[in-house]
Amino acid sequence: MTVNFNQKIFDSEDQQYFITSDLHFYHKNVINFCSEHRPFKTLEQMHEHLIDHWNSKVGKNDVIFHLGDFSFAAKEKTAELIEQLNGNVVWVCGNHDLKVFNQIGIKYHHYLEVRYEGKKIVMCHYPIGSWNRQSHGSLHAHGHSHGMYVSSQGKMHDVGWDNNGKILTLKEFVEIADSNEIYTSDLHRTIRNEI
Repeated sequence: MTVNFNQKIFDSEDQQYFITSDLHFYHKNVINFCSEHRPFKTLEQMHEHLIDHWNSKVGKNDVIFHLGDFSFAAKEKTAELIEQLNGNVVWVCGNHDLKVFNQIGIKYHHYLEVRYEGKKIVMCHYPIGSWNRQSHGSLHAHGHSHGMYVSSQGKMHDVGWDNNGKILTLKEFVEIADSNEIYTSDLHRTIRNEI
């Protein structure tokens, strides 16, 4: 299996690939806002569940793409959380991450294009209405919306915790997003239909 992004290729028989977003560690109100997949009474219960779930799926040598809004805590507590988690994290910055990521010194992306098993995947914290090679069947992974993005059309999927209730394998994401029809709402639709 080969995953290629930014000229770097992960190609290892013992590596698996995962994707998630919006874990919202240290955000007490998310328990109230998104209770379907967060049936917790306390932050401590939520943290324990999320960490146990992550580590039960993601191995030490695996790669996991986290598409933003990881933690609402300051740098010390956020760094402690990261130390508890398995895998090599590829960070995509969300609207709640920038300050703490810069303080910790985390290398991150705002936008990332990945090739996985022949499929182009466009990753961003935010849902994008028109993404690169959309009219050719590329896929779009996003978070931010907690399963409530009402304009979701085409080969895109919200990979966030509150939309899925679990961390997805990259293969699961591809199967979900690729099962949707190609949709474009701009000039590229016209061009694609004429080819």
